[in-house]
Amino acid sequence: MSKRLILSLISLGLISFLSVLIETSLNVTFEYLTKTYEIDIKTASLLTSMFLLALTLIMPTSSFLLQRFNTKKLFIFTNFLFLLSLLVCAGFNNFYILVLARFLQGIAAGIALPLMFNIVIIKASKKYFGFLIGFCVFLVATAPGFGPIYGGFIMKYFEFRDIFIFLIPFLVFALILGIFNIDDLSSKASFDYKEYFLILGLIVSLVCSVDNIGFFIVFLLLLYLLIKLKSNILKVAFNYRFFCSSLMVFLMQFFALSYSLILPNYLISVLEYDSFNASKVMFLGSISAALLAPISGFLSNVIGSFKLAFAGVILIIFSNILFLYLDENLLNFSISYLVYAFAQGISMSVIIAYSINLSSDKTNANTYINTFQQCFGVLGVLVISKVFNDNYLIGFKNSIYVILSLAFLQLILIYFAFKNKC
Repeated sequence: MSKRLILSLISLGLISFLSVLIETSLNVTFEYLTKTYEIDIKTASLLTSMFLLALTLIMPTSSFLLQRFNTKKLFIFTNFLFLLSLLVCAGFNNFYILVLARFLQGIAAGIALPLMFNIVIIKASKKYFGFLIGFCVFLVATAPGFGPIYGGFIMKYFEFRDIFIFLIPFLVFALILGIFNIDDLSSKASFDYKEYFLILGLIVSLVCSVDNIGFFIVFLLLLYLLIKLKSNILKVAFNYRFFCSSLMVFLMQFFALSYSLILPNYLISVLEYDSFNASKVMFLGSISAALLAPISGFLSNVIGSFKLAFAGVILIIFSNILFLYLDENLLNFSISYLVYAFAQGISMSVIIAYSINLSSDKTNANTYINTFQQCFGVLGVLVISKVFNDNYLIGFKNSIYVILSLAFLQLILIYFAFKNKC
């Protein structure tokens, strides 16, 4: 395992980390945004959902971009695009320009995140594959813990725009690190534009079906066309074990984005904590999840992927029961989230590595997982903001019931994903 490989992953991971850091730090600013721009929380959540949508739309191109363009130049372009978006966020006092800048950040993260995982797939040895997948998850998974603390701290002691300004030096550091350590992995490759635009339509129609059931019919039609055309990205899901295990990953992304939306806003709006104190609830849990991600890769070699995945699902169910029945105070919310985060930490990167190893086409399997993982993140924000928006007190419990129901679905999925492996 070379030093240059680790440093190249850190440089790409920093871009992904910073983009998620902004995403989760903005969740504690929603009260400020709703008052300043006279919008509701569903509109404020566009800052998250549009970022995730851009991330999702660009990810199907990741295999092509990696093969077609010089890797280092692609990284530099991504870095400068992210820098531009930070300057726009800091320089303009208009909500919809903020949304546009967040969309640009989503494009940058949509290139950096799958590129990081693809470097592992191409360059990592089998011995370190699980660990390095966990390391990549670690680089991104630490952000949800720091994000609310960072956002709450900035809102308490500085100004809203400083959320973006203070990240610029870290982006410059990532640029320098990447320039000296990222190797070129490109090769001449063709691009199936028909498949790409059909997948774009598939994702957009699925996201839009949250508000209009008619789009779900469009989604089914596009899905049928892609299957008939033998889409390179979708055909990896024809393996039912891969489909079930990757769907477990997508649901975990749904949970993670849902919690980052409802927890701080419930604590701020209903229990009347300030943004800094509300942000502390997720900190310890997110750090534990991040630290466990690379460790779980080694643990899976010792006790097996199934046991870790099963334990993760059971603990997710238990954590949601705690949210419903424990008294409402910061300590109990922290304990409940810590249980959930521990579950995510021991299982998510393990299930990702297990899913990729199930497929003979690992590059497209990675593209499929990254694309629809973020798509489910968008769905999480849109669905839960819809449930949560009208009445925060009732909406919080209803949101937990939605997550709990999907966690029970994971119990069914785990049987088929690990069939003959139990």
